Amino acid sequence: MPTSITQLLHDLPLHHKAPQHIILTGKSGTGKSTLAHQLATTLASGTHPAYLLHLDPGRALYPSPPGTLTLARISLSDQSWTPLQHYFLGSMDALRFRSELISGALKLHRIIPPHAHLIIDTPGVLRGAIANELLSSLIQLLEPHHVLLLHHKTKDIEDLPLLSNLRALHYIPTPVQAHPEAKKLSKTQLHNQRKLQLDAYLSDKPHTANIPLEDVHVHHIIPEHQRPQSPHFAVALNAQGQQLGLVCLMQHTPNDLKILHAPTLDPHQIAALSFKDMILDQTQRITTHSSEAHVRRTQHGNQKTLPELAYTPRERPIYRVNFAGSQIRAGNGLHPTMVGHLFEDPMFVLRLAHRQRCIFLDLGEVRQVPTKLIHQTTDILLSHAHLDHFGDFPWLLRRMSGHTQAMRIFGPPGIIRRVFHMVTAFTWDRVEDRGPRFDIHEIHSDHIKRAKVQAGYEEPFLLEDQARLPEKLILEEPRIRISAITLDHGGLESIAYRIEEPNKFGVRGNILKERGWPPGPWLGTLKHFAAQRRFDELIAITDTQGHTHSHRVQELHDDLLIVQPGQKIVYATDFATDAHNHAKLVEFAHRADLLICEASFAEEDRDQAERTGHMCARNTAQIALDAQVNLLAPFHLSVRYESRPEVVYKEILSIFERTLIPQDLVVYPPLEEEE
Repeated sequence: MPTSITQLLHDLPLHHKAPQHIILTGKSGTGKSTLAHQLATTLASGTHPAYLLHLDPGRALYPSPPGTLTLARISLSDQSWTPLQHYFLGSMDALRFRSELISGALKLHRIIPPHAHLIIDTPGVLRGAIANELLSSLIQLLEPHHVLLLHHKTKDIEDLPLLSNLRALHYIPTPVQAHPEAKKLSKTQLHNQRKLQLDAYLSDKPHTANIPLEDVHVHHIIPEHQRPQSPHFAVALNAQGQQLGLVCLMQHTPNDLKILHAPTLDPHQIAALSFKDMILDQTQRITTHSSEAHVRRTQHGNQKTLPELAYTPRERPIYRVNFAGSQIRAGNGLHPTMVGHLFEDPMFVLRLAHRQRCIFLDLGEVRQVPTKLIHQTTDILLSHAHLDHFGDFPWLLRRMSGHTQAMRIFGPPGIIRRVFHMVTAFTWDRVEDRGPRFDIHEIHSDHIKRAKVQAGYEEPFLLEDQARLPEKLILEEPRIRISAITLDHGGLESIAYRIEEPNKFGVRGNILKERGWPPGPWLGTLKHFAAQRRFDELIAITDTQGHTHSHRVQELHDDLLIVQPGQKIVYATDFATDAHNHAKLVEFAHRADLLICEASFAEEDRDQAERTGHMCARNTAQIALDAQVNLLAPFHLSVRYESRPEVVYKEILSIFERTLIPQDLVVYPPLEEEE
């Protein structure tokens, strides 16, 4: 593992007497751009100049605009990049437009002087068939002398199909450990960077021009009925098909196009505009338009005509609940995500940070969950077995085929029988012993009934009952605890769950610096042992001088770790509006960081709520207020409010202000009554 650029150059080996072409690959956040700059600076100090071929359109090279491939040269005077030539892709999606990206890379590659060093910075993708195809093609066509594969952890590149492809091409990549401080940019940082690059490209005073439609050929990959209303970008071409630059379409009239362009571009030379999927959204962020295909109705006189489809789904409003950036305590280890949108069947995914582990809360929309997350799921917490909460279980089976790790299911009485019948409803004659398997826990008042169910077996395997753990616990591990209570859902038992981190640990960086201890995997081991209270274990630490010392966990715990209370999330749905449920849930959710709670009906429909055993919005808000929770996330609204969800949220906000409101939904606070 190279420890410096000098060591890396020595290990490859490289030398300044002959020009070297080096391709850098690796996921975003591994420091490819920084390494490219360091390599170029070092190599250019010899007898040959150093060039950079930057091929990541989403992370354009300053001052190149986003959606651009760039050829640049390193300046030895100030060690900065000087862009020499652009290839405008017009999209930041390197995978979708991989063929054109490869074509642009070849055009720029031909400009490189024969006696020059070249560093090639590739898009930050590694896994998947398309990424494999893109990177393999670039390496095969550009013929570098060396391929560097940056990674944070060895497991990031284990079993990588790309490695097999490269070996077939007679390339043996050199693994390079990423710098510990290298990390992926946040979305805000990335958006700010793109805006800065675009402003630099357009200059302080970008020009506008009106181009008559009859004088320009317009090519657009997005069908007309799916095109965004936001300004979107296009590659401008002259009559010979040569690129002139990137322009932004600001207004489209029946007769002409109003564009924004760089001062160096002559709009009179524009003969064609090639639009792809790069837009300027309502928040002035440069992003990719990913409109979902939808079916439109067209009106001809009094007669409605439909596209030639057997079934045309009705258009429904989409309100997504986004927990990112909310008031949940910063630095938490539990990351909740609502699957689908507000008016779809209930389901949440709870990801455990740094552990590649997920927990499902109900199973309403499994079909929308990526298979990768399903394979990382260890536990399913079912509130009850109504169709909207349990109906996507067959989709779970379909996505688990070949995945042999048993999944735990917790649920109300009868869930063993229901899961068993769901599994045995299908024929499993070809899976042998690789079918989906489940460890099922039925939650009763004084015990937990357990059984194993596996696809291909005609009977469940009953296990010995387990006594209920104290304090409503149903699962306790060093890094997570799950508790459960039973609520009444109009005569049906519905389980509410509380997921907690017992504690979490921060690290005193000043102590690490004073002692010369570099951060590394040993800190994770320390936190793991501390969480398990294994204070007599020894941790080996190698300091910056290369000396290794062993220390007891107790000593390191006292000196290094900052112990903070863990996060607490409570999930409760489908229960009646009554005093008994109210009191139980208030106690159960006391001071929770997040309460995910149903708010099915507005006050105007209280009779319907009482008939069906559901909650009214005002009662949900009162529970959050009485339990003193940090944040309330209402969900499971009745579809009768699809066109006016603000009715429900206004009632909640009148009682409890710390409420998570879906994206694209504007809710004005209720007016105070005049005295």
